[in-house]
This record gives sequence, structure tokens and C-alpha cells, in this order.
Amino acid sequence: MQHTLKHAPYERHVHFRRGNMTKAVAPYTARQCWGGVIMPNTAPHILTPEDAVEYRDFIISITGKNFTPFMVGYLTAVTSPEEVKRGYKAGLWSAMKVYPRAAGGHGTTNAEDGINMLELANHPALPIMQEIGMPLLIHPEVNVDKNGVETDEFDREKLCVAVLRNLRRRFKRLKISAEHGTSVELAKFMERYGDPETMVCTVTTQHLMHDRNDLLRGGFQPHLRCYPIMKRRESRDAWRALTTSGAPFVGAGTDSAPHPTHAKERARGCAGGVFTAHAMVPLYTQVFDEMNSLEYLDNFLGVNGLSFLGLEPKLAEIVLTKQPWTMDKMIPVAHGDKVRPYGFHEDPDERFQFQWSIDSISCDQ
Repeated sequence: MQHTLKHAPYERHVHFRRGNMTKAVAPYTARQCWGGVIMPNTAPHILTPEDAVEYRDFIISITGKNFTPFMVGYLTAVTSPEEVKRGYKAGLWSAMKVYPRAAGGHGTTNAEDGINMLELANHPALPIMQEIGMPLLIHPEVNVDKNGVETDEFDREKLCVAVLRNLRRRFKRLKISAEHGTSVELAKFMERYGDPETMVCTVTTQHLMHDRNDLLRGGFQPHLRCYPIMKRRESRDAWRALTTSGAPFVGAGTDSAPHPTHAKERARGCAGGVFTAHAMVPLYTQVFDEMNSLEYLDNFLGVNGLSFLGLEPKLAEIVLTKQPWTMDKMIPVAHGDKVRPYGFHEDPDERFQFQWSIDSISCDQ
């Protein structure tokens, strides 16, 4: 069985990290996508337009010019509206990303400079961003309540729906992307308020394929630990239904997040993130196939969300073949570090069976 895409895929949420890690992982995305939205929570963060340019050029030096990084700034409590506008008007960065600050200062990976989400609507940069048409990408979790008390991790995205509603009321023209949706509540919010020009969302492969039972089955599974944490099966199913419905405001953002195995496989402080970049297109295809919705896959991968970002889709002919395969190796980084990709296991009998593969790619440049 084969299926053909008419547009080149676009990655709307990916982590490349820095240095040797970028060199190891960025090519996996570039092989499947013509461009991608690059997250700014690197170490150090992307705090200025000049940071974004330096990082962009480094990425292109690895991927080649056929891959176009869409650069994003890290919005902190002290980021000035003037800096945001300067970078956008100069074409140095194209969106701002906000991360939730937690009680201990850590809401997700490298989010120590994040913002208390209950205070986000008061940030002085938001009116300027609305005025100039600059997108705001939101990690939609409330990690602390109004008293600064840590919230239940499984409820954090649900609590952020009220934040999104408030933003919609106060900034009707602000372009907002709710990233990596996981909860029933956010899925219902998007069903009602989703709009391809002003209110969009992304969803990962792992949140479409797994629920929290998988995270704990047979003992804690560190390589499924990510932010936001996996929810109940009904949440997974709500996002499977929304994603494969053909809704034009839902797009592919893997949130592929590499960590060396020593940071994932430790007794305490397991790093959050699932590395799926090596199989982005096959995994999304598998979900759409399981939901009998392959007719909507092309728009989901290569059209949805592009106009929101001020981009145009790229025509292509990508032939996908339904032929099972497994990932048979770790990904080397440097100095002995490795990344365990989704689906790999030392025991061949325990490896995940990917159902689809990319047979050929022909893309307009």
C-alpha cells in the first residue's frame, strides 16, 4: 500500500539544542521537512534577535540551505516590547515562545526564565505583538496557582485553558499557538475557538499514540517522559479525533526533544522529552491510517499553520509505503553520549514496529 503527499512536510515544533547535539539531531528533521519552528529554550536561551541569527546560521551550516529554520525568541518577564518589535521588523526572529515558570523555577526543560502563566496577559509585549502580527507560541500549562503553590502536573494544561480564554478576550487579533496539546479540555477549547489565522495548535506523535498507562506500564518508562505529561486515554483519543478530522488549525509539531541517555536513565530527575524526529512522517502517517483519515494527512503535515506563520506551503511529491520496519540503533552525539530514539530497544523483539516509511521525495525548491 502506498500514499502520496502533495506538499512537503513542515515541522512546527522541534528542539535542536546546541553544539554537538544539534549536529547529531537536526539532519533527521531536515531529511523529511523543508523547514521548521526551532524552539528557543536552549542553553543559553535565544534571548535577543542576534542570538536567533547566530543559532539560525549554525543550523543551516549543518542542514544545508534546503532547510529553512523559523527562528523564535524566548519571552521572559523582562523581555522588552521594543526588542521584540525590533527583531520581528528586521526579520531576525519571527515569533516569541513563552514557557511556564514553576514553584521551583522549573516548568519544563530550560524554563527557569519562564513566566508565571497567570500573569502572561499583562506582559507589555503582547499589545505590540498583536499590532505587528507576530505569533505567540505558548507552552499551555499553569505550574503554580495564584498563591505560588505548585499545581498537580496532570491538571496543568487544563488550568491553562482559562489563560487562553483570557488572552482571546483581551487580544482578539493576537496570533496564538497552543503547543503540543494533550488534555480533553484543550481539545474542546480548540474545537470551539480554533482558527487557522489567529488560534492554532500543534500535537505530538507520542500524545497521539500513548496515554499515561504506557508511561507506567511495566514500571516507569523514562523515554516516554515528556512535558506536558501524558494524560488519560480519553485525552489521547480526543486529540486523535481532532487531529485527524481535517481541522485546518491543527498541525504537526513533534516537540522532538533529544537528551543524552544519562539524563533520561537515572534514578532521579529524569529529563523530559521524547526524540521522534527520525520518524516524524511515518508516525503521523500511522496515526492517520489507524483513524482511516489519510485524506487529511497532506494538509496536516504540509499546509496547516503555514499562513499563521506567514509562510507558503511547498509543493512536493512524497511517496509513503506501508512496510513495517524497526529502529535498530542509538544516535551517537559526542564524547560517548547517545540519544535513544523512539522505538529503539536493545532486544530486537522489543522494538516498536513502524508501519510506514518514506519511499521517495521530490520537492520544489
